Amino acid sequence: MIRIIFFGTENFAVPILNALLSDPRFSVAAVVTKPDQPAGRGRAVTAPPIKKEATAVGIPIFQPEKLSDPKFVSALSAQKADVAVVVQYGKIIPTAVLSLFPRGAVNVHGSLLPKYRGPSPIQTGLLNGEKETGVTIMLIDEEMDHGPILSQERLAITAHDTSETLFTKLAEISARLLPETIIKFLDGALTPQPQNHRLATYTKIIEREDGRVRGDETPDDLERKLRAFTPWPGVFADLQGKRIKILALSPLLKEKDEKFSEHQNVLRWWKTPAGQPALTVHKGSIILHRVQLEGGKAMDGTDFAHGYQRFFK
Repeated sequence: MIRIIFFGTENFAVPILNALLSDPRFSVAAVVTKPDQPAGRGRAVTAPPIKKEATAVGIPIFQPEKLSDPKFVSALSAQKADVAVVVQYGKIIPTAVLSLFPRGAVNVHGSLLPKYRGPSPIQTGLLNGEKETGVTIMLIDEEMDHGPILSQERLAITAHDTSETLFTKLAEISARLLPETIIKFLDGALTPQPQNHRLATYTKIIEREDGRVRGDETPDDLERKLRAFTPWPGVFADLQGKRIKILALSPLLKEKDEKFSEHQNVLRWWKTPAGQPALTVHKGSIILHRVQLEGGKAMDGTDFAHGYQRFFK
């Protein structure tokens, strides 16, 4: 039986952990996750999703502030694990920790490496209008998402996919692909393939303010942005000092937008003849089909425009 230390934090890692737990070829000796953090409007201290899952099945849990802490390294060494599995952990793992695993450390990444290394591969792919994404299982080295590839599986991106749906689909693929990849690698049935580092691209940490509508974004940009930032951080704009979260939109391009020539490249709210709220951006407008006023409930766009007519004068 292969003893594993599982490094993970977010929801994406949960079905992958469960796949290893349900496979009799593996024994998950412990889970390493980030410390509990304040979350939500009340800022209550909240456990990471992977900790909740590990607690439910009684797996030992480590939550070190620093992975270099000698006490943590010693405690992890005492687990005598063969392999580390890392899935959306959120920290770079130092050599002192990686060296504890005689048969290597395996990482699951939500892109087709070497494209989209870093923390937001799924969101960035949607922002860029990619037609496919996928999962890469790779060996970890000392650089971020840099190690040799063990296996990959591609996934077509549909016109209705959001980050939320792709996270679910890619987690399911990973849960199926990872166990067989580990077994084949340890049996010598597959050879790690170096990445072509000249083709590498990188992603950044997504922040709440990234969801704000900008005047240089086109209607198509914002359609992709809404898909990329669902469920978080969402897409929003300010209207007379109120933040309006946009839950559903459709692009209205330049040639069909009667407001475009008058308000080019300036964010401007207006109402269509059908009573729908619209926002002029770069090279066109967006029609808002569903919105949420700051502190309020989600509502139909037409109801919003009717109920808040003062905003559109």
